[in-house]
Amino acid sequence: MVELKFTLESHEGELQRISLRVQIVSFLMQQGVEEGNAVNDENTHKVHVAIRLDDKGKIEKIKNELVKYLNKLHDSDPISYGQFPTDITASELKPLNNPTPMTVIQLQKFAPSLMLEQTSKGTGAMLYMAEGKKDMARGMQGMAKAMKDMSSEFKMSMQEMSSEFKTSIQAMSEKMSMAIEGNTKILEKIDKKLTK
Repeated sequence: MVELKFTLESHEGELQRISLRVQIVSFLMQQGVEEGNAVNDENTHKVHVAIRLDDKGKIEKIKNELVKYLNKLHDSDPISYGQFPTDITASELKPLNNPTPMTVIQLQKFAPSLMLEQTSKGTGAMLYMAEGKKDMARGMQGMAKAMKDMSSEFKMSMQEMSSEFKTSIQAMSEKMSMAIEGNTKILEKIDKKLTK
């Protein structure tokens, strides 16, 4: 049997925190790989993959197919895989101890523990989202109150303007009445002088 590893890498986005290892293990199992591994690197843009098979050529072929599969996930389902980068590449095949030792394990045993790990991440994410919704609800309440206050201020302002407008019109009307009265008296005086 041949045991080899390679490193998946993306310059575009992180390969961790997106459940990439679940996709890797699932893909390997679908290809008939019984023993392998997927381990996160210290660099969040890298994940190491180990495979144990009877032929190096088969490992190379699975590596190349895995890269194609992972790079298509983003476009195949943007809602589920929208965070997956589309520039994932794989390094050359290396022995398991080069440069950092890595072991292969039975994928049937590894898959459930990996799923439990991912579920615990999901729980944390859901709690974070729930807190975010509470904050958003508080923010919406504050915004609703501010809009209500603005509406009240606008209404009062319009009433004040209406009152001031009425007062202005009344003052103008009084001035016009006085002007008309004054003009009428002047016309009467002129008329009296002309008729004399």
